[in-house]
Amino acid sequence: MSTRIATHATSRQTALALGLALGLGSALPVSADEPMAADDTGKRAPQGEHTLKHEQLASLVEQGQETLAADFNGFLKQVAERNQEDSAVSGAIDHYLAGESLEGDDFVNVYRLLGVYNRLQYGDDVQELLKEMVAIPTFKVGEKPQHENPEISRFGELIKDKAEAFGLTFRNVDDRVFEVELKGTGEDVFGILTHGDVVPADQEGWTLEDGTHLDPFEVTEIDGKLYGRGTEDDKASIAAALYAMKSLKENAVPVKRTIRLMIETTEETGGEGFAYYKAHNALPEYNIVLDSGYPAITAENGFGTIDARFPLAREHARHRRGRRRMACRRSLPSRGDLRPTRFPSAPSPPCTPVMPRAPRRSTTSWKRLAAVTSTSTARISASPVK
Repeated sequence: MSTRIATHATSRQTALALGLALGLGSALPVSADEPMAADDTGKRAPQGEHTLKHEQLASLVEQGQETLAADFNGFLKQVAERNQEDSAVSGAIDHYLAGESLEGDDFVNVYRLLGVYNRLQYGDDVQELLKEMVAIPTFKVGEKPQHENPEISRFGELIKDKAEAFGLTFRNVDDRVFEVELKGTGEDVFGILTHGDVVPADQEGWTLEDGTHLDPFEVTEIDGKLYGRGTEDDKASIAAALYAMKSLKENAVPVKRTIRLMIETTEETGGEGFAYYKAHNALPEYNIVLDSGYPAITAENGFGTIDARFPLAREHARHRRGRRRMACRRSLPSRGDLRPTRFPSAPSPPCTPVMPRAPRRSTTSWKRLAAVTSTSTARISASPVK
C-alpha cells in the first residue's frame, strides 16, 4: 500500500502515521520502565548510535509497499529476514518478539518500525478519515460559543464512532474537549493534545495560480498535496493519532501508560475549552502537543508585553499648555500649599501664572530599552507554558 499526503501549506511528502508513532514511542515504554540507557555515571545516556536512520526507514517503506504482513509481528519478521546483516535491528526485533524488556536503541528501533508499519498499513485510511474531518466546518460562527456550535457536536460524533470502532474509550467533556483513551497496564497517563477547530476559510484565498478554485471543506489532492482547511492544522494529527492507537491495540503492543488523546475545540479562538477541561479534570502527568507540521511539542515559547512610557516633547507640551486652564498660585490660609483653585460665583482674584515645568528628559536610552526587551524576551522564551 502506498499513500502520499501533504498539506495546504507545504509540499512535504507525508509521514503522518510514521511521525505520530514516533511521538508515541518516544514517550511510551514498549515494555520497559526506563527507555533510556544509563552510563556508568548514573546519568541517562543519549541514544542513536545503533538506531534506524531516515534512509533505512525510507528503504523499509519501499520494501513494505511490495509485500506487507497482516500484522505488526509479521512485519517485524519480514524486516528481520531482509536485514539479517544488521545485528542491531534484528536483535531488537528478537528481543521484542520474545517478550523481553526493551531499553536504549532496541526500544527506539522497535517503535520506529512500528511507525513504518502504521504508515504502510493505515496511510490510506488516515487520508480517508482526514477527508471526513475536513468536510465538517468547525470554525467559530459569530459570538456563539463553540460548545453550542452544531458542527462541533457533529465532529465529536465522528470521533466517537471511530474510537468505538477501534475498541477505544470515548468521552465527551461538554463539547469542549473530546477524549479518546487506550488503557495501559500501569497507573500513569500519557496525554496527546490536539484541536479539532479551524479558522474560517476566505474563499478568495483558495484559488490556484491557474485559476482553479478549491472548496476549502473538500480535500483535493494535486501533485501529491492535499488541499483543505485543517489538513495540517490540526485534523491530520487527530486522524493519525487515532490510527496509531488502533494499531497499538489490535497488535497487542505492550503499553504501560494509558494514552489519552485530547481534542480541543477552541484552540483557534482563545482556548476556553481546554481551560474548562483543566478545571474539571486532572491532566496527565506526561503530555505532548501535536499541532500542524510539528512532530511533537512539549513546551512553547510564551509571550509578554512591555509597556514603555516616554515624556512629551517640548513642542507638544507647549501646544497642550495653550489649551489648558491657567493655574494660579495662592497662599491658602489653612493649608499654605500650592494648588489650582476656582471661585465659581465670585470674580477671580488676581493670580500669578504658574508655568509648567519643562518635561524631564528621559534617562533611558534606546540601547538600554533594547537590552531590557532582549532580556525579557529571553526570559519569556525559556519559560514553558504550563
